[in-house]
Amino acid sequence: MKNLQGGDGPPLGPPFSVFISSTFLDNEERRKLVEDAILRARMHPVGMEHFTANANPTVDECQRQARECDVYLGIIAHRYGWIPEGLEVSITELEYDAAKEAQRPRLMFEIAPSVRVDPEKDFDQGKGRGAKRDKLDEFKARYRKDQMPGLFEESKLSVMVFQALHDWLEQQQGGKTSLEAPKPENVGLELEIKHYREVVENQHKEIPLAGFKTRLRVPIDLEELYVPLQAMLDLRGTGDAQFADAADAESKLGGQGATEIALIDAFRDALARKRRNLVILGDPGSGKTTHLKRLVLACLRQDPSWLGLPDDTLPVFLPLRELEDLHHGIDAFIEKTLDSPHLNMPQGFGKRLLERGHLLLLFDGLDEVSDPKQRAKVARWIEGAVKARPDCISVVTCRFAGYDEDSRLDVSFLELHLRPMTQEQSECFIRNWYKAVETGLDPTPSGAIKAAEKADELIERLREPDARSTRMSEMTRNPLLLANLCLVHRDRGGILPKGRHELYDECVSVLLELWRQNKSIGQGKGLSVSIPAQTGRRALQPAALWLHGVESRTRANAEELVPVLEPALKAAQWRDGDAKQFLQTIRDESGLLTGWSHGAYGFMHLGFQEYLAACELRRLALAEALEGGKRDTLATLAGHYGESWWNEVILLLLAQGNPSLFAPFMTEALKQASFAEDSAFLDLILEETAEFSAVPFVELLRQTPDTPNQAWVDVGSKPALVRDEVNRHSGRDRRNPDSMDGSDLEHPSSLDSGGPCGNDEDNINSTALEGDGLDPTAKTSNANQVLLANQAAALRVLQRLAPDKIEPQVTVYVNMTARLKVFPPMFAIAASASLTTQNGGVELLLIPGGRFMMGSPDGEGNDDERPMHEVNIRTFYLGHYPVTNEEYAHFLEANPKERQPAYWADRRFNQARQPVVGVDWEEAHRFAQWAGGRLPTEAEWEYAVRAGTTSRYFWGESDTAADEYAWYRANSQSTTHPVGEKRHNAFGLYDMAGNVWEWLQDLWHDNYQSAPGDGSAWEYGMNDRRVIRGGSWFLEPEALRSAYRLR
Repeated sequence: MKNLQGGDGPPLGPPFSVFISSTFLDNEERRKLVEDAILRARMHPVGMEHFTANANPTVDECQRQARECDVYLGIIAHRYGWIPEGLEVSITELEYDAAKEAQRPRLMFEIAPSVRVDPEKDFDQGKGRGAKRDKLDEFKARYRKDQMPGLFEESKLSVMVFQALHDWLEQQQGGKTSLEAPKPENVGLELEIKHYREVVENQHKEIPLAGFKTRLRVPIDLEELYVPLQAMLDLRGTGDAQFADAADAESKLGGQGATEIALIDAFRDALARKRRNLVILGDPGSGKTTHLKRLVLACLRQDPSWLGLPDDTLPVFLPLRELEDLHHGIDAFIEKTLDSPHLNMPQGFGKRLLERGHLLLLFDGLDEVSDPKQRAKVARWIEGAVKARPDCISVVTCRFAGYDEDSRLDVSFLELHLRPMTQEQSECFIRNWYKAVETGLDPTPSGAIKAAEKADELIERLREPDARSTRMSEMTRNPLLLANLCLVHRDRGGILPKGRHELYDECVSVLLELWRQNKSIGQGKGLSVSIPAQTGRRALQPAALWLHGVESRTRANAEELVPVLEPALKAAQWRDGDAKQFLQTIRDESGLLTGWSHGAYGFMHLGFQEYLAACELRRLALAEALEGGKRDTLATLAGHYGESWWNEVILLLLAQGNPSLFAPFMTEALKQASFAEDSAFLDLILEETAEFSAVPFVELLRQTPDTPNQAWVDVGSKPALVRDEVNRHSGRDRRNPDSMDGSDLEHPSSLDSGGPCGNDEDNINSTALEGDGLDPTAKTSNANQVLLANQAAALRVLQRLAPDKIEPQVTVYVNMTARLKVFPPMFAIAASASLTTQNGGVELLLIPGGRFMMGSPDGEGNDDERPMHEVNIRTFYLGHYPVTNEEYAHFLEANPKERQPAYWADRRFNQARQPVVGVDWEEAHRFAQWAGGRLPTEAEWEYAVRAGTTSRYFWGESDTAADEYAWYRANSQSTTHPVGEKRHNAFGLYDMAGNVWEWLQDLWHDNYQSAPGDGSAWEYGMNDRRVIRGGSWFLEPEALRSAYRLR
């Protein structure tokens, strides 16, 4: 007999050979997966790729290999495959017959009906394709009589092959996979271990699902739902250990010794780096515990070597939340867990198993040890156990916020940070979820068909424009939140709410349902708490609003939250506990408001905080209306108009109807100096509001300076905005940098879409300066300027949505502006120094034409910046600042086939006013065209950043002032920042240096020899790389120079 191998010892003979038979064109990648499984099983793969480079190998050779193999392994998908000339059947069927004739064992794997099919790619093509389909059906019917095939999906094929080979090998070896028989003294322990394996597998194999409306109860196998995750390694030699969450961790690593791997390969990767143990850090709901349970099942159901572990490894799941005795060490805890009544093992089994060794110790939830000092103590215990038991391997999970410098594990642990799921992983999760649920309810083929249909419906729904926002993307990349979306979709009969507020409402209800299932929560900790779902919602709304009251605040400690919760719990007449018990119950049982670390609580997803804050604002506003028509709540909220931190809250508030708060809120918003500044946000409001009313806009147009309103006198509370409004219409010459004091101007785009570029400079100047004959240099009071700007915005709204309400108001408005000799803002903005694109709402500034010297002189900069040469630039428009996520989201909504940027679901980069990242040149080019412009040329960009300067940096010769103008390595904290936070250049352009690289139209050239002198794009040459400019958040000040260029 060949290679009967035990443990990690050397082979005792040549390995078994496994012949891989399949059609080739559609199964090439699957053959690689199968080959890997064969190698892991310590066997020798044989296939035509090993003995021929031809896709149509010789028939005799293939048949010979099939006859001589130890095991024949067939993969059958949707193609029948190549039929050799002069024969009637395919080479795959010929190989099968050869193996059958030689009486070789045959393992057949057939693609599952649930796998999506693309007829143009997956089926045989060309003449005779129908006949081949018939032949394939006949072949399937024939081999099914000999043995039933295993039905595989892509993610399961490798595991299925490995298990089948393992089972076959056991049969060959009389039921044993090791040569070494158990010693007599170990027979009793072996019997105990056999029982232990059965009990532990039964404990961890299922995940219960709970549905809010249907009360769906379907226990499903964890492996059916599990999607392999990715992890980022922290390979720094030194550095801080504590991170607030996944986004903060990636931000602080910032490329400093970080790499990404498949989590399932972590043991092999650790071994390659001379480490044995793992610590897995992640956010709540990111899959930490599920992965540990998947490791348990992999060890029990497959061979541990599949994970890169020794064959005799036995898993032990150790939930640290159950660690109550902090005086007797980690061994005592392990023994107590193994001797638990839940396992029903003989007395002393835990001690005997520890003495046996070769264990995979899975410590789940280091952060569950609440006291930081005790947590550090447990960490030292685990380190001690690793040293004392070198034949055991440990894995520890922890939430980011609970893993500080004191509790950080030593260098024997490889540190992994769980990554959000990719879009492909999310879609795989959806398919797995629906398959598990529907086939659990209906195990017939119709259940599988129904599962595939519903999964397809949800996946397509999540590809629609309104579901591609950054908030929604975050929800689809977290396993727990995505499971909630699946529940909502199924509970609503296959319909996912169109409005985000409805979706959040449904998800909140699903999460609160967890409490309904637990009539007595916190057993063993002195708690017995019952929380009705409505009470939970009523208490969490004011907590959400309180958290949102400080920009970027998403979590707080218990002492801060208790005073916020107590009045709400009292109003809800909840008498089953106090506010601290409420918080602890949430931490232990809820996926809505969760404990990010001991004592620190926050919502699982920012969208939940925003939605519940909006609900609380609505409750307060309606209560005020009943008390006499006050609008204090809405007036306060309107004061945040245009602030990105509050935009989503406002939209979620106005999306709720019956009654709608649109009219009273807009009445307050129209008083704000910021109202006319953010036309893109106004467009979102008009698109998402439950009801539109023209009344606030008509009332605003009726106001004149002769009818003063105290609100207008108080607009000085935002002096910068008012000052900018005055300067915008004060007649200052933006074409002459020398006339600017640098205090009122603003910048362009990371996709720097150089908007409509005029071909006639004189015509542009005429349009910008002439207006309608009114005096553009006249000045009015701040209040009047704000009123006029807001009236212009109101007039645009009425023209678009209620033109029948306009005529009388236009007369009043035009007469007033003429009498005051004020250039009407709605025309001044469009005709002079700036405009906003209709698509995307990208704000553009007019860049006056002129001549400048491009590049760097000898002795400065790099060789690719020379020779320095004169360029003539025509007048053009350029983005005020880099294109933001908010603006790019409009592009995705309007173009559903466009892919989401690479970091769209990453909280480190996906806030509304951060510049969009993860976009390639082609996508940037398409965005610019869609917005109505094009990408700037390299010459235009350098002319714009210099803004009349000739120094190394646009602010001077030295980088000492870089902190005032740019985000770069020294001050960025390894992330991008909202646009417009640093000082602008003399043209008013923000973030031209640092923050993000900016795509340009030009192809890369190694120097400026023969470069165009008219400012046009240099688009011919041998290099297909495009130029990027501006530097980035992760680079040194050198990259902020005006002439610095890269590809």
